[in-house]
Amino acid sequence: MFCTLDAQTKKYHTNGKLQSVGFYNELKQKSGEWKYYWITGGLHSIVSYKKGFKTDWKHYDTNGKLRESGKYIKGKKDGEWKYYNLEGELNKIGTYKNGQIEGVWKTFYKGELTSLKKYKESKKEGEWKWYRNGKTHQIQHWVSGKPDGVEKWFHENGNLGMIHHYNNGTPIGEYKAYYNSGKIKEIRTFEDGKIIAIKSFYENGFLSATKQLLKNKKIQAKSFYDNGRLGSIAYIENFRGWQPIGTHKHYHQNGKLYYKVKNSYTKITKTKGYYANGKRKFKGYKIMIEHDGNYNMEATGKWKFYQKNGKLDRIEHWEDGKLMSTENK
Repeated sequence: MFCTLDAQTKKYHTNGKLQSVGFYNELKQKSGEWKYYWITGGLHSIVSYKKGFKTDWKHYDTNGKLRESGKYIKGKKDGEWKYYNLEGELNKIGTYKNGQIEGVWKTFYKGELTSLKKYKESKKEGEWKWYRNGKTHQIQHWVSGKPDGVEKWFHENGNLGMIHHYNNGTPIGEYKAYYNSGKIKEIRTFEDGKIIAIKSFYENGFLSATKQLLKNKKIQAKSFYDNGRLGSIAYIENFRGWQPIGTHKHYHQNGKLYYKVKNSYTKITKTKGYYANGKRKFKGYKIMIEHDGNYNMEATGKWKFYQKNGKLDRIEHWEDGKLMSTENK
């Protein structure tokens, strides 16, 4: 519903509460200050107009606290804009130019600077920094919206946590991650923007795992005990997971074979396990089962388990990863 009095125009919500109030010029364009209200009655925004175009903007939440303020030129955001959190504290400030994000933007948390970011024509540009407890937490470099140059991340004690390099948006060279102590934690090697090798380390310096792209395009994965001894060896489908394909072997810390299984998406395969003294521990069958898009080798059929002296201990009957019955001997 509208009501016009002395050139002032009012509009109301369906519940009868005031929705907006302001003026039109002789060309029927919004002019001067307009106020808009929530359906609950609180002030929603104060907007200034010139010849129908917004020039100033202030927006409030339903509790009456200012959430953002800034200016427009010819209907597009321009100049400094400020954004506030639910408590009314400043949490972001930056500039627009002709409607696009431009220059330095700052974010805050409880009055403390948390980031410095730069833009050019709404694209990330230059050095970006994040802060934690007043210290630099992360640094990135951007060119025309793409990561370019070095990226670093730091632990709270100031030690380097990660370093990586990009060239025009493509990861290059080595990605290195570090423990809080400063010791190496992981190294990833990139070639043509793709990972070709990963090395992970225990904090004592020994390798914990490796993944290596071989010449036959297979990825060989190894895990190690914290004393450096080989724990397992397998071939996997990709660098993101650890789902083995083909034969997977796992070893005891003394180097003796613990178990061996041949992974297959189509066949039921045998698996055998051994004690550290070399005597058989179990034998059975596995089948590949899909769970929510993930594939795992699960027990199926008859499984036999043995004591360390070689005597049969029990027989288990499995069906697609579920234990159905047990026979104790």
